[in-house]
Amino acid sequence: MIKDDRCYFLILKTSDTTPRYIRARVTKADGSTTKLIKEFARDINWSENELERFSSPLIIDENAYDEKLIKALEILLILCFSILVAHLIILISGIIYPPIALYVLHNNNYFMVPKRLKDAQRELDEGVIYSQGNIRLTKNYLIGLSYRNICIIPLENITWAYYHSVLRRSLVIKHDITYTLRVVSNTRRIYTIQGQKKGDCVEVLEILQTMYPEIMIGYNNV
Repeated sequence: MIKDDRCYFLILKTSDTTPRYIRARVTKADGSTTKLIKEFARDINWSENELERFSSPLIIDENAYDEKLIKALEILLILCFSILVAHLIILISGIIYPPIALYVLHNNNYFMVPKRLKDAQRELDEGVIYSQGNIRLTKNYLIGLSYRNICIIPLENITWAYYHSVLRRSLVIKHDITYTLRVVSNTRRIYTIQGQKKGDCVEVLEILQTMYPEIMIGYNNV
């Protein structure tokens, strides 16, 4: 194919030269191209060097076009886009109506979320018993803000609470120790409040033990 005074080589799957639409891959000329130019130059009685200067370094190869791979990539792209759109819809829905936000639903009973949010907000406005870092303790609730969620835990449901250290590694900070507060309810639901300071965990557990002596606090390493 000659266009703009340049010769472009098209490698087709068949010898059919009837004008048609093709799906091909544009590749850079390699060692096999030299052989192709040499044979083509001989067929048209041209000098190999002249034809090489006249030819484009790009090859349009229909055989190199992997239709299955392209289809798979298209499906993957559509899937990723669908997940992104769904995630945006969920985030926007959570902003419009907080009780259905993922960070609120995590570790919380869905049917109790609206009531807990309302009650917890009222108690936060009235005054908190303990407020330090990302932990709030009101008259009836333990509220913890974690990396990915908010836990709203009724104090009367707590049967066991403890904390443990977590060693995190990153490119910037090699050793970053944070603490996770875990709370187990009387329905065996486990609430996880990550990324806390040790002092905050210790203080809130001491207050819980004072308010509710029946709650098991901490654990023994055996």
